[in-house]
Amino acid sequence: MGNDAAMDLLATLFAELSDPWPEACFLAEPAGELVAANQAGARMLGMPVRELAGKRLTDFVVNPADKVLQHLAVCVRNRQPIPGVLSCRDSAGQEVHYRSIGYRIDARPDGRPLVFLRCSLRQSVTSKFVVLNQQLEKQQAIQDQLLKERDHLQREIAERKRAEEELRKASALLAMIIENIPNMIFLKDARDLRFVRFNHAAEELLGCTREDLLGKNDHDLFPRDQADFFTEKDREVLRRKTILDIPEEPLLTSAGVKRTLHTTKVPILDARGEPEYLLGISEDITDRKQAEEEKLAIEKHLQQVQKLESLGVLAGGIAHDFNNILTAIIGNADLALMRINRVSPATENLRRIEEAASRAADLAKQMLAYSGKGKFVVESIDLNSLLEEMLNMLQVSISKKAVLRLNLHPHLPAVKADATQIRQIVMNLVINASEAIADKSGVIAITTGCMDCDRNYLKDIWLDENISEGLYVYLEVADTGCGMNRETMAKIFDPFFTTKFTGRGLGMAAVLGIVRGHKGAIRVYSEPGKGTTFKILLPAASKPAELFNHDCLKDHWRGEGKVLLVDDEETVRGIGAEMLKELGFVPLTAEDGREAILIYRENPDIAFVILDLTMPHMDGEECFRELRRLNPDIKVIMSSGYNEQEVTQKFVGKGLFGFIQKPYKVSSIREVIRKIL
Repeated sequence: MGNDAAMDLLATLFAELSDPWPEACFLAEPAGELVAANQAGARMLGMPVRELAGKRLTDFVVNPADKVLQHLAVCVRNRQPIPGVLSCRDSAGQEVHYRSIGYRIDARPDGRPLVFLRCSLRQSVTSKFVVLNQQLEKQQAIQDQLLKERDHLQREIAERKRAEEELRKASALLAMIIENIPNMIFLKDARDLRFVRFNHAAEELLGCTREDLLGKNDHDLFPRDQADFFTEKDREVLRRKTILDIPEEPLLTSAGVKRTLHTTKVPILDARGEPEYLLGISEDITDRKQAEEEKLAIEKHLQQVQKLESLGVLAGGIAHDFNNILTAIIGNADLALMRINRVSPATENLRRIEEAASRAADLAKQMLAYSGKGKFVVESIDLNSLLEEMLNMLQVSISKKAVLRLNLHPHLPAVKADATQIRQIVMNLVINASEAIADKSGVIAITTGCMDCDRNYLKDIWLDENISEGLYVYLEVADTGCGMNRETMAKIFDPFFTTKFTGRGLGMAAVLGIVRGHKGAIRVYSEPGKGTTFKILLPAASKPAELFNHDCLKDHWRGEGKVLLVDDEETVRGIGAEMLKELGFVPLTAEDGREAILIYRENPDIAFVILDLTMPHMDGEECFRELRRLNPDIKVIMSSGYNEQEVTQKFVGKGLFGFIQKPYKVSSIREVIRKIL
């Protein structure tokens, strides 16, 4: 049989296989010449199937010819599905756009490639694979028919062999389509719900080979609650014998990564109408869902920033003009008091005018503070010293039933700030905390510390539009009061918003403005009935003096590589990361054992781990065991405030490389690291 006969057979087989498909399907040369089409393709192009062979695809579509040929060339060069759009005109002259997926097909004896195009007005993954299943059955029927007629076609045995080869290629084509579909496809036996088939996308998503998956059920592969959910949905599909669409389905991969799937489950029925298999098609929508959530969060944050910026400009302008008017009022009242007879009845009125104008001037200062344009006298201040000086004043300002506690971290870096404005922040936050506690007994805790803030930490803060990564000193005011709901939290920094019966509502707005003026940021945590925490971040003007002590300056030893620092205290992580950077290492930080395991899986080149003993979720002892399972040779330094003997006896013979007691200096951490490297 010649080359033309082979192409005719290919076109015939292609038509038989693809005619039942609702999508328009074509086989085309890379130069655009059509080799074959199905009935849906003929309807799309407006010409009978038998007349399409040899015609150029570019003669039928609205797309520029060079763009169509370029798309075909890209399909030939790649082994992956290539998406595109083909546009035709309908009988009314209107443009109709089709989603096109192109595949390279190597089906000719001479090795020259063809392009398989699949076009659809609307993608329906489920119906597509039901059709594929039907075609496999039809293909088998064709093969059986060929075998029955073998005795009658002895004179055409050579032709029959070629037909069988083409049929094999057609089967391989269908298998290749399934294998290259980017969505996870799996098949389960309806009797025991064990997996009997997976495609490559399933292996990639689950992180296992199909040899590890075949013959197992959901309870062999997934956590119990997740497996119960999958099994319940499978049984529902088989019981109802109907297709089930699951818009969001949680999945935990073998690597411990959480993904979200959009899954469709289809019952595959036998000749008696009873379920024989269950077909599943799952699309990983994790990134899309996360992108949508991030987009909404960014839009919401941008709206808030724009609103605050607009209100700040307005407040600044009003305060500026207001101050000019007040200057005239106060000045004239002052002159009048100087010139009027002291025994005049008007003297008291003038003094009241002067006092009212002074209060109005204070209000103008708060408005300027909110706009971030208040007058700052910036100096290098020690936040701990400032809070200790304010302690007596704060104690007399709060409710008698509220207990004030200071948790001041020693050796804080200095901050460049206006001390008066920082006092106003502290006073506003403490008074608000006291009012949140009201007549009940409660605690107001003021905590200081420093931390190394990365972009991931800074994305959920107020005023992050211009803030940069680095070392920050923080002031945290926490109370055990009534807390706030989400609606209240969204408005707390709005000018004139207040939850009190009296008050101007400028206190928190002024706090926001002062922080903005100091190039800082604010984080707010609150739940109704559980209290509120305000964390003020201010850029550190220097590194802590204790961080780089005299002893360490004499020793210039430096290391290199990644180090994982695990501690649930932000201050310890911030200080520890700075120490490790100074010693030449690249620090990665985690706030608990679970996060540490995930980071280590993603960074197997970590040189060693500094691990806190006492942490929530997964403590240091459990985390140590998990790390040793991942890498029996891992080097771990345990860190704790307990003494070394008490801690290390728990790890005798278990491969612990070292211990460092808190609080530690650069010199002590250097000494421990030297011993293990």
